[in-house]
Amino acid sequence: MKKSNSEILNKVKNLVSEKKQSNAKTIPENEVKKDNEINDWIQKNAERIAREIIQKEIKKIFK
Repeated sequence: MKKSNSEILNKVKNLVSEKKQSNAKTIPENEVKKDNEINDWIQKNAERIAREIIQKEIKKIFK
């Protein structure tokens, strides 16, 4: 992965982590399990999602 793509991927992961940390105190335990499942999915798919976002933005730039 190119450096710029990895930077975007890290930003996405950081935003998700920050949101999770800020909400952790107010979320019931069963909701935390759901959030963990969602975060696991994001971790597995964040690179693909970031690439799709980059491709869409590049298409917008060159139109």
